[in-house]
Parts: sequence; structure tokens; C-alpha cells
Amino acid sequence: MFDSESVKEYPIIISEDVVFFPFTAGVLAIKHAPSSEIVQNVSKQPVEDRYVVLCSKNKSDKKTSKLFPVGTLCRLRQSIFVHNDCQVVLEGLQRVQVNCVEDSERCTAVPLHTLEEAPAKIEATFRVLRDYLEQYLKLNSQDTTHRALAIEEKEFVNIEQIVYKISGNIHDIEKKQKILQSDSLVARMKILIQWLSFEVSIGKFKETLSIKAAQKMRNDYQEYVRKTKEEIIKRESEDQNLYYDMEKKIQNAKHLTQEAKKQAENELKKLRLLPQSSPEISGILSYLEFLISLPWKKVNPLNKDLNQANKVLEKSHSGMEKVNERILEFLAVHRRRKTDQGAVLCFVGPPGVGKTSVAKAIAKALNLDFTSIALGGCGDEAEIRGHRRTYIGATPGRILKALQGREKGRHRPGSNAVLLLDEIDKLGADRRGDPYAALLEVLDPEQNSEFRDHYLEIPYDLRKIFFIATANKKYDIPAPLRDRMELIHLSGYTTQEKIQIAQHHLIPKIMKEYCLTEEQFSLTSSALYDLLIQYTPKEAGVRGLKERIDALARKVILKLERGILEGEIIDRDQLSEYLGTPLYPPKNLYNQPEEIGVMTGLAWTEVGGDIMKIEAVQVIGKGKTFLTGKLGDIMKESVQVALNCLKENIEYYHLDPQFFIEKDIHVHFPENAIPKDGPSAGAGIFLTLLSLISKKPVPSTTAVTGEITTKGEILRIGGLKEKLIAAVNHEIDTVLLPERNRQDLDDIPEEVKQKLNLVFVRHIHQAVSHLFPDYGKL
Repeated sequence: MFDSESVKEYPIIISEDVVFFPFTAGVLAIKHAPSSEIVQNVSKQPVEDRYVVLCSKNKSDKKTSKLFPVGTLCRLRQSIFVHNDCQVVLEGLQRVQVNCVEDSERCTAVPLHTLEEAPAKIEATFRVLRDYLEQYLKLNSQDTTHRALAIEEKEFVNIEQIVYKISGNIHDIEKKQKILQSDSLVARMKILIQWLSFEVSIGKFKETLSIKAAQKMRNDYQEYVRKTKEEIIKRESEDQNLYYDMEKKIQNAKHLTQEAKKQAENELKKLRLLPQSSPEISGILSYLEFLISLPWKKVNPLNKDLNQANKVLEKSHSGMEKVNERILEFLAVHRRRKTDQGAVLCFVGPPGVGKTSVAKAIAKALNLDFTSIALGGCGDEAEIRGHRRTYIGATPGRILKALQGREKGRHRPGSNAVLLLDEIDKLGADRRGDPYAALLEVLDPEQNSEFRDHYLEIPYDLRKIFFIATANKKYDIPAPLRDRMELIHLSGYTTQEKIQIAQHHLIPKIMKEYCLTEEQFSLTSSALYDLLIQYTPKEAGVRGLKERIDALARKVILKLERGILEGEIIDRDQLSEYLGTPLYPPKNLYNQPEEIGVMTGLAWTEVGGDIMKIEAVQVIGKGKTFLTGKLGDIMKESVQVALNCLKENIEYYHLDPQFFIEKDIHVHFPENAIPKDGPSAGAGIFLTLLSLISKKPVPSTTAVTGEITTKGEILRIGGLKEKLIAAVNHEIDTVLLPERNRQDLDDIPEEVKQKLNLVFVRHIHQAVSHLFPDYGKL
């Protein structure tokens, strides 16, 4: 039986982290084997004798691990055993002083009583405790575990019981043990007040933080909501404005055709039905912008004043009589039939003769907009027709894109603009399609009235466009496309024409570009002539000449900026000072000895005309023929034809037949790195072989051009103007050429005809009679 006054021995349960107080009950988990055995033994006792003393270890004394001197006498209410562990329900009864021998299962428990203290002091301390407790409970109102601590409003309150009840919620074991060991109720309450005040401070600080965090979250959320609303309103407003602006653009686009306007309105309807996040919106907007930007019905007034147009053309270029005449014809036709039908021209000629600049001059003379497309290297049909809009990143073709004009603030070309198709002979074709086939529809007047770009999807009328294509070689253009264009050949310039171009166009342009005056920079006529002959490559155009004049101007500017001189009039003697040693020193062909087996031929190249030496030597052999000089198939056949023609006329020229049996012939064309081919070298090869076999030399100032048959007839050749200009540039004085080319003399400049002795021959015998009079007049 329990006696609160007597000293008795009780079983002792040692706990490391649990302190029980009187007037409280709780569950204790026991994992210590000896304590479990004690519980088992106590559980066997009668209910009224089931008492144990619960005592905690003093962890602060790590060396001895002694027990605290004060523990709690508890009644064992219930016990549950699971394997070696057990759980017990204990009810605290009284504080006791524990006297225990080490490792003993029982101890002597001396009851401890609370000291008698002044009631006023106890009441005052209790009231302070209750205030702190109320604050503590208020701060932890959400925690249901603390609700049991609330002090009920009664007439009589057991203060000690309340103190023990509150103390059970302290987590600090040492603080609990300190309360348990204290005999003073006031001291116990002070410990609780100290703990509660600390907890209240923490709670208030947490509450402050929570309030601030909640306020910040509230402010952030409100700001987020405000910005989201603004974005939604702005986006909806922008979308509405976008639709409105686009609709306004369509309505104001008076240049749209009926079909184009209908297409734009249909696309706008489709745009309105799409959700705001749809990726198709940007594609449709780009399409509408492109459709509106095309010059559907916009037509610029054409300058039909023939005299004014002629002045503009003559002022911009020299030596372009054919081109000027064709443009004036175009204007005359327009004036008579009063239509806006365009034209399709193709300028064919070597680089540097001014094909692109002539096209610009035509646009200026006609008072039309000029736009261009560089076709060199284009190998995709979609470059011409555009991509279908079903593809990601689809773009319109380059034809319609050129008519669209420049970027924002642009000047949109009219639907009758001059469109330059530059380098049309350098198009390619691959697995993606043939751009030449696409250009057939663009340049065919019977089809281009309804040209369909894959991107635009509706027909576009190209009939009013003035197409001008440029090419270096007409045979590189497929025949079907070539047939749809009017070819105009721009030949190379003569020396005098180049000098005029330099004086009237190149030098003024360079001076304007570099801000030079005539007092600061100029060239004498003799200096310009020597610059052209000795420092410029033998070319058909004037690009090399322009580069040299440009170099002179830069060197003069350097001296002007350094203060070395105030101006320079460059004479022929000063060219070497600025440009160094001449790259092409003059050759006096008249002083060169006549050679056997060497003939000068004339050739046409992409960059104009040129001379070509033909050499032949004989060596001991068995009648074989060797060819060197990187020749094409046509020239190889020309050699064979010339040789067989000569063999057929052995008796006519009194030649030894054994020569063709006992000797090998080596025909060589110098400059092996340059490919050579063409149908105009047969006559020169024949004369070279005849000179070799007959041992008769050929004058170095005589050149020949023309193809022969096996019967000796000389056939008509092309590129006559370029070849004769090349002959003049290389100081040739006599040229043998086919009789059938006499009709082409009208295209040859007078300057060239005056400097050359042109000998027309119908048969190779006539050429032989002119070169080798010893054979007689044939």
C-alpha cells in the first residue's frame, strides 16, 4: 500500500530522457533489459502493491553517470511486453529522495514535501505564471497538444497540480529535473515563468516573422495578379490593335487586285479564329505583310520622250549603240500601242563591259524603278518559285521578293520595274529542282501573266516587268530559256573606247568618290594610254583599268594628306613612280624574227578576244602526231582535219610524201595550264603545218582565224569583233579571216578596221597564196 509519510523500499526503473511529475500520468517505453524484468516482477504483484520509483540519470556527469537524487514514486497502471521491450502506463504519486546502491534493482524512497510559503507570494507568482501561460497558449493556439494546459476558472485551484501539469510539457530534461528537485512551489513557478517567457518571446518573434512573410506574400500575390491582369489586357489590346491595324492596312491598300484583297481578307478571318498561343499567327502576319507589300496595280509612269531617253543612255555609256537603239525601239512601240507590256532582254558579253551598269542606265532612262537578283550559284527551284506555306520557315521566291522593295521606310518598286537577273548562265540544278525550268514561266510572255509563287498561292502578273538578264556565255543557258530572251551581245571595247570611258566615266566617278578636284588629281592622255597598254591586263572590259586608276588616286590622296603635294597631274613618265615596273611592257612584233612552224591564231574567251600561238615541230619517228596544250575535243579534231587536208594536197604543194612516214609531228599550243577549245583554229593549224614542212617562215605580225573542212573550205566564225580588237591590242597588222564573215564588218569599229589589213579568204589555197607567194596565185 502507498503511504506518503513512510520510508520504504521500491523497485527502481532508470530512465535517460523521461521525468514524471506527481499528479500526471503517461506512457513510458522501456528498452533496458533489467528495467523490463523489474516491470514483469511488479506486474505479478497485486494491483494495490504495484509501485515503482522512476529516476533519471545525470547526463552532465559523464564519468560516473550517477542517478539524480530525486525521483518520482509511480503506480504501474498497465504494461505491455513485445519481445524484450515493454511499454508501461505510469501515474506519478509523490516526489521521493532516492537512496540506491549501484546496480541494485531496489531503492529506499524517502517522501519529500513542499515547503510552506506565504499564500500571497504563491498567489502573486501564480498570477504571473498564468499570464505567461495565457500568452503562450494564445501564440500556440493552432497546436492542439497545448489546449490541456489551459487553467479552468474555479473557486479552488490546486496550484501545485497545475505547476506539475505545465512542467510535463518542458522538453529540457535538466529543467524538468530541477523543478522536480525543488521543494519550493514558488521556485518551481519561477522556473516555469522563465521558460514560458522565453517561449513567448520566441512565439512573438515567429508571429512577427509570419506576419511579415504573410504580408510580403500578400503583396507579391497582389503584384502578380496586377501584372497578370495588365499583361492580359495589354495582350488582348495589342491583339485587337493588331487585327485592327492589319484590317486597316488591307482596306487602305488601294493597289491590291480584287483577288489579292479577297485572299488577304480570308487570311485575316483565319487569323481572328486562332488562339493567342497559336504558332500560326506569326506566319499569317508575315504572309499578309508580304501580300500587301507587293506592287499589284502600282505602275510608275514611263518616260516616253525618245530624245531625253537617248541623252540619258549616251551620257551613261559609250560604245553601246545597239543597246541604245533597242531601248528606243521599246519606247517607240510603247508610244504607238499605248500598253505597259514589258520586255525580256539578255546582255551577253565578257566581264567588265558594263552589263549591270547598262541595266541601271536603262531604268534611269525609262524613269522606272531598278531592282536586281543575283542568280549565280542558285540551285533550288524554290529560290524562284518560293516555298509552300506548309513548311516551317517558308519564304517567297526571289522574283517577288525583289518587287517587295527594301525594309521599313522602303520605296516599293512598281509592277513595271526593271528587274535585273544577274549571271543567269551560272544557275545550277540539283535534287531540289531545276531553277531554269522555273524561269521559263517567269520569262515567257505567254505564261507570266499568271505566275504562281508557291508562297503567295495566287497568280501574279509579271507581264509589265522589264526583265534584263546578264550572261558571259550564251551556250551555258539552256536552249528553251535562251529562246524566250532577246540576246544582245556586248563586245569588248577598243583602246580608244576604253580611253573615252575612263575620261568620261571612270575618272569622274573615282574623283567624286574620293572627294578630289581636277587640280588635285588628273591624268594626261598619254599617261592614260600607257596605263591601259602597259599596266592593265588584256581584257574586254574596263575593270582592270578602273582598278589601276583607283590605285593612282589612293596614292595621290596619301601624299595630299601628308602635305607632300597640293595636287598632281600624272604624266606617262610618272606611272612607274606610282605603280612600279610595267606589267605588260610593249612588244615590237616588227623586230621579232619570222619563224618556221609558228603561226598566230585568234581566239574568243569569256573575258574577250586574245591571240593564240600555234607551234609545230618535226622529230624522227613513224608518222605519228602528238598534241599538247590542254586541248578540247574540237581542237583535236581540227588538228586531224588540217593534217588530212594537207596530206590530200601533197602534190599541189610539192611536198615529200616520205615526210609523213618517217617523221613525227608535234603540235603545241603554249600556256598548258589554260584549257583551249573552239571551232576556229583549223586554218591556223594548216598554215603552221605547211610552214613546218615547206620550211617557209610566217610573219609574226600576221594572224589567222577560221575553221576548214577536209576539202580546204574556210568556214564562218563567231566573236569577230573581240578577235580583231585583240589583234589590234597585240600589234597585229594583217588578219586572214573567212570570206563569209565580210558581212560582219558593219559591227567592227572604224578604229579597228583602219589599223588592220583584213584579208578575206574563201579557201585555204587563197590564204597560202597570201602568206607564201612562192606557191603562186591560186
